[in-house]
Amino acid sequence: TDLEVPFTSYDEIVISMSEVTQCFIGKLAIQHLSTSRSWLDSFTLQTEGRLAELEQEIMAGKCTLVSHSMGEVCRVVSVTALHLTNPDGLLLAQLGKVKDGEFKANCMLPGSKQRRGELPAGVIQRLLRDDLLQIATGIELGGIKSEVTEVSESSTYNIPTTYHRTIQKASLARPYYATLEQLPAFDPSRAVQSLESETSRWEKQYGSKPFYPPIEKIFLLPGIGSASILCAWMEERDFEKLSAPA
Repeated sequence: TDLEVPFTSYDEIVISMSEVTQCFIGKLAIQHLSTSRSWLDSFTLQTEGRLAELEQEIMAGKCTLVSHSMGEVCRVVSVTALHLTNPDGLLLAQLGKVKDGEFKANCMLPGSKQRRGELPAGVIQRLLRDDLLQIATGIELGGIKSEVTEVSESSTYNIPTTYHRTIQKASLARPYYATLEQLPAFDPSRAVQSLESETSRWEKQYGSKPFYPPIEKIFLLPGIGSASILCAWMEERDFEKLSAPA
């Protein structure tokens, strides 16, 4: 492309385009993937299903797909996360999600992908309404941290994914912190396999076992619908280690 805007990446330019233009660019990228032998060979089955899922994400505004000058296809996702601390200075970490009785471990800040046309403030309001409703009234929003851009390989689609992150700082009032501690604890038997897998990943990467909060300190935050988030309060340095990519 000959389009150039100083100090702005092509991905950022595409994100700012209209819905029709984003969908058009995304469909062109999908066509490129469908003829890419190296990408097709990365899946042993259900290739058509992966392409259909990717197209659904694009049409729903959950991601943008772009083709770069060298022919590489990249998935672009805008994410807003909540950096919530309690009166003791501990950070609320999302250790994973429980959906339909299945647990998937993934240590991260509570957050969500931005939908097309949605501002970061709208994502936070949706998060408070859908996932953190039980403590939403006790959360005081602070400033917004400057955007952070991360690039990693998507395990679902086997293509590079660029994450444009916006982090909303917030604090939780002590009375609501006490309420949170009274929420039902999590049954560890439902997450043993996933946690063991995470432990194995960590040991291979860092040569030591990861820090997990005591199981009695881990709790579920019931969400709207079939999914709930598994949470714990932890020191920020422990969170950074546990959430570091392998």
